[in-house]
Amino acid sequence: MHNERVRASARASGAPARPAAPGGGGPRTAVITGGNAGLGFECAKQMLAAGWRIVLACRNPTKAATAVATLGELTGKPDAIEAMVLDVSSLASVNDFAKAYLSDETRKLHVLICNATRGSRWTCRS
Repeated sequence: MHNERVRASARASGAPARPAAPGGGGPRTAVITGGNAGLGFECAKQMLAAGWRIVLACRNPTKAATAVATLGELTGKPDAIEAMVLDVSSLASVNDFAKAYLSDETRKLHVLICNATRGSRWTCRS
């Protein structure tokens, strides 16, 4: 009930529909692990439609590229989505992802959606 009142109040006040970062820093950015399929894909689709910038962090670059193209077509926002390689079962991959993400000083992170799993692997690889 509270959320409905907040949304109605925001609409009535003329607040922007897209989730803007504080201080006019543009749209908010979310990283979604495992965003190339299933729940992560659907979450990315909904967030793109709401005005978020999305980074899909996926183990398979080919599947990630397909998801980026599909989401861009479905939402009409191909410039608001990108993919980066991340295998959450590999600490080296996690470190490489973090370094690559942080290497772009203009890139922000407002939300991290940890959707990917390690799959059937029970130990982390380094």
